Amino acid sequence: MPDLVARSLITDRTYSITLGRGAARLMQVADPAAVGDEHMIPGMFDLQVNGAGQSDLSSPDITAAEVAELAMSQWKLGTCRFCPTIVTGPQDRTLNSLEVVARAREEDSLLAYAMPFIHMEGPHISALEGPRGAHDPAHVRPPDLGEFEDWQRAAKGAIGMVTLAPELPGALEYIKALRKMGVVVAVGHTAATPSEIQLAVSAGARCATHLGNGCEAILARHPNRIWTQLAERKLYATFIGDGHHLDDDTLTAMLAAKGAGRSILVSDGVATPNLEFASRDVSRRLELPGTPYLAGSSVALLPALVALVGRRRLSWRRAARLASINPWTLMAREGVGGRFGFEPADVSIVRFQEEGPAIGGVVVDGVHITP
Repeated sequence: MPDLVARSLITDRTYSITLGRGAARLMQVADPAAVGDEHMIPGMFDLQVNGAGQSDLSSPDITAAEVAELAMSQWKLGTCRFCPTIVTGPQDRTLNSLEVVARAREEDSLLAYAMPFIHMEGPHISALEGPRGAHDPAHVRPPDLGEFEDWQRAAKGAIGMVTLAPELPGALEYIKALRKMGVVVAVGHTAATPSEIQLAVSAGARCATHLGNGCEAILARHPNRIWTQLAERKLYATFIGDGHHLDDDTLTAMLAAKGAGRSILVSDGVATPNLEFASRDVSRRLELPGTPYLAGSSVALLPALVALVGRRRLSWRRAARLASINPWTLMAREGVGGRFGFEPADVSIVRFQEEGPAIGGVVVDGVHITP
């Protein structure tokens, strides 16, 4: 007997999900009455999760237990798999974070499955206010291949994505070297000119990180680096869909410009203890204390998609493509995803109730986890 029956929001067909670690199967069910209020979409895959709640992956005190807690929070909020993301910091703290994440992956095979690779966001980013975002300016520095090799040893080879500013000294050679290692290089937190963006693409950069953010509040009308990244056909682009980093009209226009096949939605989720919510803001906009600057998001990927669909900015079919299929397509094309695979039986669950849609958890590697 199936352990779960749900209707697909993509095909409008009913499926049974036979659970079992590493052996989950989806089978279409003829009787639509077999499903209750549970609906499903392909499992969410978030390329940028820096933390959540009390768990900050870049904290000097991060533990393997906190990494496991972070994963559980993601599962309960509908994200099946995600990239633990380490941000700008001193080398010793970065190495510690990488070692802790690697240890968590070694100790629990479900964590290893759910966190297939690590995303390094910085420290090789612009030092300028605006492009730097909320990153610590004391630890911004140019790329160094020896430093990356130290990271990869600490991570037990699990680093699969690096975000950097391509205008920095040595960045083009660094991009070429990482590309040969099978690491996806993304442009982000950058003050690069359009021509510097193009050089980065020629060197092997294949993604733009949270495009439209991590930049100055005011740019030249045209040309500017945002237009270049939108127009560049070799670049995928990630966008934060929490309603704060990009307003609905801007997000709609950017998704249209980049195209459905090369757009990816991410959460940019962060831990919240040292941040603050904007005054009187019930929608949980996160700001760096004492500044008007955004400091990541408190909205997980699936809740953000539910809100976007509710505001008629996305269909469920397109939401699933942007937050599930496209991230894997990027990694597969760049030779990273082959190590991890795409599991069609990984699903994110939405429950439709009288009071509105609610997150119903996930099926991840055959394990059913509910809120």
